[in-house]
Amino acid sequence: MKINKGDLVGFKDVEPANAYVITKVVREDRFYFGYSIIFKRHRFIVHDPEKLYVICPEYDLDIEPDESMRTISTEMYDALDRLFGFAEDLTDD
Repeated sequence: MKINKGDLVGFKDVEPANAYVITKVVREDRFYFGYSIIFKRHRFIVHDPEKLYVICPEYDLDIEPDESMRTISTEMYDALDRLFGFAEDLTDD
């Protein structure tokens, strides 16, 4: 299932239970920023199709990402792609 900005998502089998509003889709089916409606803080979310699921689509379409999270560079996302095995086809030139 595609996850979009504003969707409310949760994680299966994770304690304590939590729910996040997606504030930004960084790389589709890979990385997101989210805001916890329970703990009232932002976090970086790595897509895990075994655990991540949509609770309510379009829960809050007006939510904005935390300003400090906007400063992460493209190179950092490329490194995270490699770390989590999303970018097996990327090569260093």
